[in-house]
Amino acid sequence: MLVCYDPYVGTLGKFSRAEIIELVAKAGYEGINLPIREPFIDGKDESQIEDTEKLLAKHNLVAPSIGFGNHIVTTPTMRKETMEHFAIVLNIAKRFKAGIIGIWPNMPQDTSVEAARETLAANLLEIMTKLPHIKQSWQWGSFLVRYTSQAAIAVNRAPMNSILKRS
Repeated sequence: MLVCYDPYVGTLGKFSRAEIIELVAKAGYEGINLPIREPFIDGKDESQIEDTEKLLAKHNLVAPSIGFGNHIVTTPTMRKETMEHFAIVLNIAKRFKAGIIGIWPNMPQDTSVEAARETLAANLLEIMTKLPHIKQSWQWGSFLVRYTSQAAIAVNRAPMNSILKRS
């Protein structure tokens, strides 16, 4: 089993991508989750993606998971942007041979819980149709995981659940 680091735990935005990758390697990790969002990686910027490939190779790290990065999968007015960003994330996941795409749903402002849930469900359904050969899905703690022959998508439901309890 790989031991990997997730930049969301406190280094994202405080250190550059290069510094984070170097720190991860020096700490003895074997891999890193790659969030596809600024300030880590702009998925539309080929030079940032190439630089990340070189940094990982230099430090002998892998990227078994890709973070969706943008907290838009529950925003009803951003369905088009969600699918556009997912296409970028999926291409990067294939490029890095990542088997997991992680998505953290949020509770958008000025949106009802019901509308956020419906948007999340619709977006995930559309995302799943873009992944060939879905084999299985299961829940582990607050994570809903869908496996395909090429990737797994892990959706952390904890942020939504904590909001739902308050409403």
